[in-house]
Amino acid sequence: MKFKKPGYILILMIVFFSLYNSQELSAQPGKKHGLSLALGPYAAEGLGTNLYVDLRYNHFLSAGKYFFEGGLGIGSIESQLLNSISNSQLFESNQLITYQFLFGYDHNRLGTIPYLVGGFAGIDQGGQSRFAFVLGIGKRFALWSSSSFRLRYDIRTQIFKQEFNDNSGFTAVNMLFTIGGEYIF
Repeated sequence: MKFKKPGYILILMIVFFSLYNSQELSAQPGKKHGLSLALGPYAAEGLGTNLYVDLRYNHFLSAGKYFFEGGLGIGSIESQLLNSISNSQLFESNQLITYQFLFGYDHNRLGTIPYLVGGFAGIDQGGQSRFAFVLGIGKRFALWSSSSFRLRYDIRTQIFKQEFNDNSGFTAVNMLFTIGGEYIF
């Protein structure tokens, strides 16, 4: 599945979530864990944008002000542009697998200011593994005041060194935009 203009969807998501007034903390007292499933466009630099699915686990500290997150994501790096220009294939496959280990800080859990995350990722693009730095923002919103379910969005950047055909490498910046649900327990 290809996304022609993920920027419009992203802008609408940010406006909606910024106007939404969350009435609760990101993590309720006594609840220190969260599981979430998210999906959205993954924009691999020079390769195009494809659908991406991410499963995440969070461990909250200080009622959600700080948190650790581990995630496993699956997607594709199929590129219509490269397929139309060349019959050769850059990678062994079109499969994308990522795992991320992040630390997050949510200063304004009751408001609309996003939380910040940073950390490391392992990226396997078509059989080529890379180590990446990750920076991002996101926000959780309670759907009902007493519910353990949250709606969340995340915008992340994965920065790593990319090489093709044993040439000198370049710094790649892949963008990830996801929206999903989270269960706090």
